[in-house]
Amino acid sequence: MKRFVYLIFIVACTISAADRSIDSESNASTLSGKALFRTLLKNSNHSLQDELLCQPPITAEDPKSYTLGDQLSLLLAMGHYDETSAKLDSTCSIDIFETPSGETLDVWDCQITVAETNTESEFVSSSMLAIAISRPQKIMVPGSLRCL
Repeated sequence: MKRFVYLIFIVACTISAADRSIDSESNASTLSGKALFRTLLKNSNHSLQDELLCQPPITAEDPKSYTLGDQLSLLLAMGHYDETSAKLDSTCSIDIFETPSGETLDVWDCQITVAETNTESEFVSSSMLAIAISRPQKIMVPGSLRCL
């Protein structure tokens, strides 16, 4: 009977350790907001020249030197004026990203959406930036940016 109790104890400890490993941030089903924005800010100098789905707006002063930081500034400036306000939402979910060479990567697919409204809470505009962040390294996947 004592051996059986010890066996149950060992199995329970093993399962508990495995559960903690699965729940760690690197294996979590979502990426924290802090980690998402840290990744974006670390890559603020990333050129959008090779990001086919996130090109500079036609109003960009120098499209060839336009960066992720410039795009984030544009996104976060929404609602800056007295007559409008903006609501920021961000979400991340587990997904798979296929590179141009056909390699598949486990990623968090994250979206940042800003919706702008006027003083009567009527819709004015919205913008979105999406990015794939590799798991568990938490680095931006080049070529994964999408901007609307």
